[in-house]
Amino acid sequence: MKVVVNRCFGGFGLSTKAMKRLIEEGSPGIEVMLLKEYGGEDDLRGDWYEDAGDGFVVGFSPDVLCKDGKVYHWNDENRTDPVLLRVIEELGPEANNSYSDLEIVDIPDGTEYTIKNYDGQESIHEAHRSW
Repeated sequence: MKVVVNRCFGGFGLSTKAMKRLIEEGSPGIEVMLLKEYGGEDDLRGDWYEDAGDGFVVGFSPDVLCKDGKVYHWNDENRTDPVLLRVIEELGPEANNSYSDLEIVDIPDGTEYTIKNYDGQESIHEAHRSW
C-alpha cells in the first residue's frame, strides 16, 4: 500500500499545479465548500492573493483554491488516494509547495498505520494499542 508523507519541516502541502490536477481528475481527497461558508464573504477579499489561471484564484496557501464561488482544499487524512499518488508520481518535486517535500512510501498491504508529525516532518508508524 502506498502512502504520501512530508519529509521536511513545514508540513504536508501541495502546489497549486498539483491541486488543479487533483480537482480536474476528481480526487476524492479534495473537499469543496462555498466561499461564503469558508471565509464568511461572498467575494474574493482578504486572504485571496493571486490568479492561478483557468479561473482559479490562490488562497492563503498554494493548496487552497477558489473558482466560481467554491473553495477547494485537500483533506489531509486521504494519504492513500490513487489520484494523489498518480499526480505526485507524475509531477515529482513540482507537486510540493514551498513548505513540503512529499514522498510516497510503500508499506505492507493491510497494515494499520499512523502518521507521526514533528514540526511538519512526518513518518509512518505501525499502529499499536495503547491505554
